[in-house]
Amino acid sequence: MEQENVYEDEIDLKELLYVIFRKWRGLIICALVFAVAAGGYKYFAFSAGDAEAEAMESYEKALADREKARADLETQLESSEAVLKLLEGYAEGVDMQNISVEDLAVITENMLSVQDRVKSVSDALDSFSEEEPMPEVPSSGAVKYGALGFVLGGFLGVFAVCVSYLMSDKVRSMKDLQRRFGLRSLGSFEGAMKRNGPIDRLIDRMFGVKGGPSIEEACGIMAANTANYLSEGSKKILLTGSAAKADVEKAAEILRAQTEGEGFLNLPVKPEFISEELITDPKTIRALASCDEVILVERKGVSRMSDLEEELMLLKNLEKKVTGAVLF
Repeated sequence: MEQENVYEDEIDLKELLYVIFRKWRGLIICALVFAVAAGGYKYFAFSAGDAEAEAMESYEKALADREKARADLETQLESSEAVLKLLEGYAEGVDMQNISVEDLAVITENMLSVQDRVKSVSDALDSFSEEEPMPEVPSSGAVKYGALGFVLGGFLGVFAVCVSYLMSDKVRSMKDLQRRFGLRSLGSFEGAMKRNGPIDRLIDRMFGVKGGPSIEEACGIMAANTANYLSEGSKKILLTGSAAKADVEKAAEILRAQTEGEGFLNLPVKPEFISEELITDPKTIRALASCDEVILVERKGVSRMSDLEEELMLLKNLEKKVTGAVLF
């Protein structure tokens, strides 16, 4: 078996976005946790009594400043009215026949100026007729902090998903096995075992992801592909991999059950499918000596790329043909 593992990691942005959207439940929970934490912290850290005391202190200070301003205006009004009376008295005693036009203009201008001053001060005093409104006690701001916490939690959740996606060594889909190791796909049960709600189906349609076959269809596809890819004369097929023992045995049972089906009628001999748990197990390695071909059984989100690479290296050293891979 010639297997060249020359592979460069490339970030598939569309796949990354799909993974982020499919984690919408966890992202919402993370955002809600941060929202409750931030809003609760602000709510309990906020003291209504202290806020009310600060508001009353500010109110009393405003009243004191208001009274001081009123007193200043009343003083200005009294002085302005006194000056106006003096000017009016002076104007009454002036001999209009002997006064010059220039002096009369100065007296008139001064009287008008003082009258304007009296009017402006009176208007300012009238504005103090309304009472200072009582201050409102400020709110805790828990809602605003909760909203900020929700946004921050959602951002951190997305960041965590991206880091996990980039750093993960787990098998995410059959495409990973095909692109990285060039393995044939004998069958994939990931779509058949996945339960999608309406939101998940909507996300799948957005990214052009088609629903997987049913369990029965996936079994038939697996058997048909195995029959097509088996070499002529192969009698003993070893199923192994880094998936759990139950997955490996299940794949073997599916193929044994399908042996009498139409997909295997074109084979000159009836193959025997044996299953072992791990390819690194001594018993499995001994079984490799007597088998003709190997089918790798992996589990999505459990099997590691590094383990699969070791498996393929061992099979290459033993010159064993890999028929393909099955993914649960």
